[in-house]
Amino acid sequence: INSSFANLSSANFDLGYRSLIINGQEKHLITRNISLSVQHIKDAKMQNLLFSNSMPLLLELQDTSFNLFSNDFIEIRYIFDGELSVEFEDQTLKLQKDDICQISPNSLHRELVGCSEALYLNIDIDKDIFNESMIQSIALNPLQRFLRSTIIAKTGTRSFMVFKPDTESASSNVSHYLRNIFREAKDQ
Repeated sequence: INSSFANLSSANFDLGYRSLIINGQEKHLITRNISLSVQHIKDAKMQNLLFSNSMPLLLELQDTSFNLFSNDFIEIRYIFDGELSVEFEDQTLKLQKDDICQISPNSLHRELVGCSEALYLNIDIDKDIFNESMIQSIALNPLQRFLRSTIIAKTGTRSFMVFKPDTESASSNVSHYLRNIFREAKDQ
């Protein structure tokens, strides 16, 4: 599908969330427990491969810029390749290969398509599902223990957190976990 974001939103197209204007701000409201997409930005254009009800759908967005928006869900982004610039209210963040960024609900942000070239995985998770799964019976290896103590504690106080694996082993473990999440979620 080749369209602008505004046309998709006005047609009530299910992107895993619906977009509304609330108090003059664009807000995305999640429509399922978890939503996955793989996004590719190149030459100031965004392609978005969505997985909706186990079916892949390729969107080619005509937009070359986006408005600041917020979500009512937690966003996790993993950068496969390249560099993604994300503007928050008070700063611009440059994410690079292997970076993981967790964006908190209600954080105003937008992708800066014109100065990004990146391939990344975007996982949108209902905040109640995320918190429940992080608190309940998870085997606590060091990565999970860190995520449990840090993400839940900081989600309400920061717009985003960035994790940068500092060793090849850590990068491999993160990649393994994200592949498993991706496989499990895309089939739902």
